Amino acid sequence: MRWSCGEKEQGPRRRVKLMTDSQTAAIDRARKRVRQVQEFYAHLVIYVLVCTLLIVIDLATGSDGNTFLGLDWAFWPIAGWGIGVAFHGVSATLLNDN
Repeated sequence: MRWSCGEKEQGPRRRVKLMTDSQTAAIDRARKRVRQVQEFYAHLVIYVLVCTLLIVIDLATGSDGNTFLGLDWAFWPIAGWGIGVAFHGVSATLLNDN
């Protein structure tokens, strides 16, 4: 007995479908959702790593007295990118595209 592509072969030429179209569509939506969440987490990890590097560089280069939250310039790219990460997180986890 051989299994292939969601169908079960019975006999020489007869195939029986194992899933309905609605079940297949639901599985496709679930896979898309999982992929979106995985992409968000990858984006979040990269964001945290780069922000850490920016903070280290900013603190290592010293301050000219014009700081915001203890950072010279690193605050602004962190804040801007953070807004994008937040929107990505909301779209990947909270919004339902059914």
